[in-house]
Amino acid sequence: MCGAITERSGGQIAIECFHFGEHPYDGPDMIGIVNDGLTQMAQLQGVDTSGVATLLGAMELPFVFPNIDSALRVKTAYLEEIANPFLENNYNQFILAEWLLGGGSVHGHKELNSFEACNGQKIRVFNKETGDMVEIMGGTPVSVDFTEIYSALDKGVIDAAMTVTYGAYDMKWYEVIDHTTLWDYFFGTDLVVMGQDAFNELPQNLQGIVLDTAAEYEARLQTDMNARVFYAIAMAMYNYNASVVAMDPQFRKDVSSELQSVVYDPWMERAGPEGPAFFELVKTVLG
Repeated sequence: MCGAITERSGGQIAIECFHFGEHPYDGPDMIGIVNDGLTQMAQLQGVDTSGVATLLGAMELPFVFPNIDSALRVKTAYLEEIANPFLENNYNQFILAEWLLGGGSVHGHKELNSFEACNGQKIRVFNKETGDMVEIMGGTPVSVDFTEIYSALDKGVIDAAMTVTYGAYDMKWYEVIDHTTLWDYFFGTDLVVMGQDAFNELPQNLQGIVLDTAAEYEARLQTDMNARVFYAIAMAMYNYNASVVAMDPQFRKDVSSELQSVVYDPWMERAGPEGPAFFELVKTVLG
């Protein structure tokens, strides 16, 4: 996307990209450094914001959406009506592009498809909301750095870990585990934010190039992410003989019935007035 913006602007917009490890900042720092003017754009994930701007983790809340199509329908309205106004008013920036990550699953040494199966299982989670969900299931939430999960699974430090299907496949977890249960519990977000001042300094024609290119690449990346969900499942089964099963509908229903008081209500309190507005938006869009 960045290279395309530079090319289409005839070099009038030059974007220099720094990947993680090439700068001293972590995911949760991204909103702050854009707000402080240290960079004009940044890429981050919604889960990175849970301790900084709780509202931006809305799409990651467990079992809000039955499938990715419904999540995408809500996302469009969520960005326009809630997320971007919140960012503009509080952090002087806006979401330039956002795509959803499907295939949220749990990967471990056995199928985790009932309260009995999850009981006592040490499961790596990635934020408070998924930790609370695992406790509802009877498991024990554990925090492990993503790069250390392979070793933790191999050594039995944890019994399972949560991520998208292609995350597990790309990190070669199937060398040490052989089960994936497709909980399909969340649709995580990858997003690119841009400082409002930096955008406003551009002439109108260059603003159009930035917005049009971002929209094009957002659509491309969404298509790619959707395909990768099923590619990873196929490759895990073919290359590692992994067992991949869908979540039992009754188990999903039983877990979901406990989420309002344990997960959603506390999240809305932390998110502020926009928290309840998000759930109202979900009802309005999905009916």
